Amino acid sequence: MALSSSHNQQCPLLLPGCIFLIAFSVMAFEIAVSRLLAVLLSCHFVFLVLSLALLGLGLGGVLSWVLRKEIPSDETKPLVLGRRALVFAVAVPASVFLAIQTGQFVDSAWAIVLISLIVCTPFVAAGLFMAEMYRSSPGISHRLYGMDLLGAGAGAWGAVLMLDCLGGLRVHFLIGAGAALVALILACRQGATARRLSAFSLCVLALCLTLACEVFQDRFFQIPVGRNPEKEIHDALDSFQGEITENRWTAFGRTDLVRYRLRPEMMDLYVDGTAGSPMYRFSGQLEDLTKLVETQLADFPGSFPFKFLKPHARNSALIIGPGGGRDILLALWGGLKNIKAVEINGDLVDLVRRHSDFNGGIYSHFSNVSVSIDEGRRFLRNQPDPYDLIFLSLPVINTTRSVEGYALTENFLFTLESLGEYWGHLTDEGSLAVVGHNDAEILRLLVLASSMLGKQGFSQAEAMQHMAVIGSDEYLCIVLRKSAFTPAESRQMHRAMLMQGFQPSSSFFPFVPAVNPSLLALSLGRIGLEDLIRQAQGQGWDIRAVTDNRPFFYKLGAGIPGPVITTLMAALAFGVVMLAVLWAVSRNQLLRPGANPILSRKSERVLFHAASLFSLLGMGFMLAELSLLAHFYLFFASPAIAMAAFLSALLGWAGLGSWASRRWHPETPEQRLRAVCVAITACILLYAVLLPWAVPRLASLNGGWRGIACVLLLMPVGIVAGVPFPSAVQWLKNLGLENLIPWMYAINGVSSVAGSVLSLLVATSFGFQQALLASAACYLLLYFRMRIACKHGSTKLKARNGAIAVT
Repeated sequence: MALSSSHNQQCPLLLPGCIFLIAFSVMAFEIAVSRLLAVLLSCHFVFLVLSLALLGLGLGGVLSWVLRKEIPSDETKPLVLGRRALVFAVAVPASVFLAIQTGQFVDSAWAIVLISLIVCTPFVAAGLFMAEMYRSSPGISHRLYGMDLLGAGAGAWGAVLMLDCLGGLRVHFLIGAGAALVALILACRQGATARRLSAFSLCVLALCLTLACEVFQDRFFQIPVGRNPEKEIHDALDSFQGEITENRWTAFGRTDLVRYRLRPEMMDLYVDGTAGSPMYRFSGQLEDLTKLVETQLADFPGSFPFKFLKPHARNSALIIGPGGGRDILLALWGGLKNIKAVEINGDLVDLVRRHSDFNGGIYSHFSNVSVSIDEGRRFLRNQPDPYDLIFLSLPVINTTRSVEGYALTENFLFTLESLGEYWGHLTDEGSLAVVGHNDAEILRLLVLASSMLGKQGFSQAEAMQHMAVIGSDEYLCIVLRKSAFTPAESRQMHRAMLMQGFQPSSSFFPFVPAVNPSLLALSLGRIGLEDLIRQAQGQGWDIRAVTDNRPFFYKLGAGIPGPVITTLMAALAFGVVMLAVLWAVSRNQLLRPGANPILSRKSERVLFHAASLFSLLGMGFMLAELSLLAHFYLFFASPAIAMAAFLSALLGWAGLGSWASRRWHPETPEQRLRAVCVAITACILLYAVLLPWAVPRLASLNGGWRGIACVLLLMPVGIVAGVPFPSAVQWLKNLGLENLIPWMYAINGVSSVAGSVLSLLVATSFGFQQALLASAACYLLLYFRMRIACKHGSTKLKARNGAIAVT
């Protein structure tokens, strides 16, 4: 149905503008609520809850047809859309309030289910609006989808900027205000018949703006930080009687500073309630460092490598992830002359600098210490000089913070390629030291180091002579030195390890027999790396080497992570139920008395082809999007900026491609769809070959040029990726099946969730390149499916002799 009313003729950008604002709000809400969930829930539940909530977009598409089976006229369309925008505007702040209240009881299983349903509600409302928009205006679907994508891309940047400026709570009320503004605009266009909608929209807009004020936030929306017993901050606040004295909440996460009444000599910094990083009381005088290390850090294995640096190997150090400054204190104590530190969390650096009176100004008062805010590996690539020591202590980055959450989060600090880069930036006597959480992490690091050295021609026994492991009850530290350890050095370190009270059974030094038996056997050539990996598999660990293509270092458990399986099964089950209902409804209509049997069978076949077409579109797009995103994390200093820059570029180009798509075969969308599927497949295959080579080279450019490179790199695939969906909608319109559009929107939404989960499944099992190839396979299959569908859909299938498709 093309636009024909006087309102729409006078304002042709009204509907595209409204869908832009709603798409902006949906994307911003998705990002903002993920930051809220990261504070409330354990990390392994965040992925599960958010993925299940996104199924609400598909549910909204189904409900759009259930609530209103007939297509609204041009006169009633703004009123219908305005009501649904108002529901979304109310659902956003309401869901935040209810999620926070439910977060008080997050230690119970029912609370997780309830939060999933609560967070799902705004997405259902958004799905109601979007599905009705596409159904009621299929003739301009290319404009609508273009503005949908442009709005989502702008929403990614908008969410990051609002989170950085307003924090993780107030942003939700501004999102609700934006949706209320859409409802008000649509109500005003309707005129006097929508006075009640105008009044309600204005009230909701005023309420959201009022709640965005900080005074109301503190009174009615207290975040239950520390109520989750699975987070580290719970013990800090409960068992150790700590209190949060200051916090920062940005797109990176919520950073809390905790002070202890029972332990006045230290404070802790937490990100999203986990990843605790200590900040010690320090006078700022170097002569006081020895006492601090001996009293506070004697049982920390990360202090061990600093004792055994050679005198001429104490010139320079790079510390990645210094946190509260403990590692800088150790570097100063160890006599390193020039210390560079790189921290990805700018809020943490700001808090440490603000408390210089407590920590002795370790980030600002020492001339030989410089701190940069950047991604560690990207920073290292731009450093021309080698280092005597590269030190990483409990590094934590990206969107989830705990070890459990890392199973689902890519980490490029510890891959086969990254260890090669660290090795290449060491002096001849330089060392790489990494502190890990448990045996499995250290064993994976050892496998990575051995594999990296093996590629450089070292035998397994020779590689082990460059490594040492120091184990304690809580942490372990692995040291990889450029020059091999001598027998005398190993015996000296072994004696020091025993005197310091570390664990011999968890430690390893070359040429010393009284160490971990498996590592000793590996160093003597009695077993190989594959034997060590099989031993670890017997304990339920996966310590195989990870690469930049499969950078899931903290996925140490065998098999597929539970949240991935749960979400995939939920998406598939929902999709099957939805298709069964659609088939049953259409079957009932097609077999009614008087229906033309030939048209009925043809309509049934087209229905099947349309469902498979929109499923492949959603799955293929998400497979490509998430696989491409992984390549761009090293482009920028912050994962939040990387995500925003990538999504805005990809979705922006896709939106422009959608807007211009009708210029290409305007009356034959099926030809356009087949041609663009071939183009997308070719683009994806080209990207799979070129990106691993191009991204590392372009990532070394200066900030502005990196952004330009990101935008230009994504232009070809972005433009063509925006064409299929509006072409498929126009194809349905040409067949007279506009009423199927809400169902197809729902199927596309559910398959998008399934595609995102499938992308993670393929990436963790095989790699992102393979996930990208799976996306190409989806679009290629879509091409052949469209060829078959066109043979069955050449006749218009509207009501004819009593036969109708879906009404």
